[in-house]
Amino acid sequence: MGHYPEKILQLQALAWLEAHRGYVGCFSDEEGRGARMDAAGRLGDRLVLIETKARAADLLTVGPDDADQMECKVSATLTALYRGLETPLTRAAAEIWDRRRRPLIALLAGDWSPSARGGLGTTCERRAREWGFDWEFWLWTGTHVETIAAGGAPILDQAGSPPNWAEIPIPLLRATGGRAVARKIEELRIMAAERGVGALFERFLTAAATSGYGLKPGRICLSATRKRFAGRDTAVVVSAYLDHSSPGRLAVGFVKGWFDIEPTDLPGTPSPQHFYYLNDDRFFIALDEIDRLFALPLRTIE
Repeated sequence: MGHYPEKILQLQALAWLEAHRGYVGCFSDEEGRGARMDAAGRLGDRLVLIETKARAADLLTVGPDDADQMECKVSATLTALYRGLETPLTRAAAEIWDRRRRPLIALLAGDWSPSARGGLGTTCERRAREWGFDWEFWLWTGTHVETIAAGGAPILDQAGSPPNWAEIPIPLLRATGGRAVARKIEELRIMAAERGVGALFERFLTAAATSGYGLKPGRICLSATRKRFAGRDTAVVVSAYLDHSSPGRLAVGFVKGWFDIEPTDLPGTPSPQHFYYLNDDRFFIALDEIDRLFALPLRTIE
């Protein structure tokens, strides 16, 4: 508890919004355990999705050709929300959103530099027109929340009806100007337990280790690696993704061509959505499925 600088800011600001603007929260990730946005709730009669930063400038990347972090967060969140992909955040948000009004994206920060306000404002205004959301920038002054900028654009068909949200084309974006700090395995254990996959995650850990894999923790994932695989010093063979996991279903990605087995014999249930960069994504619901995965022979270990 309390390891993230945004936590106190978020708790204080949301408490003020509840007392003074009628905000009703339905989701909160103030500990920073992997959700795409930090909070969600109802403000008036609409869904609001909130991202919190101590400094808004932290959401801007250095490379001029990279998508900024805020753009990537909004892209991933709206893709899941619009297409009905189940995550703890979107499951809670879907209970509030009536699919008629555009969702509101709010960026809450304790410090807004002119460059952050200008750069993020330009990005939000462009993407709001393309992706169908409204946006506001909130400043936490220490005593209250002040709206310092806002925008958005309607997305309606010719009859004035809401669009088919699932058909809005939203690209998968990655912010590459900075690398998120990896968590420790113990922190990932806590996250897995909170997401209802604690036992499955623990079996992933033990099965990988006993099968000779190395373990590489990330921000929201745990990867199993092997040395000198396919001519590389180390390669990621399998990854467990906690941000795509839900109670009783551990999300796992791997490259199916690396296993010396027919693709139809792979364990787990294929996912209808792509997780990240590995080319086979599945949900594991039973401990023995994970045992079977790590018992599979690999094609080449040099």
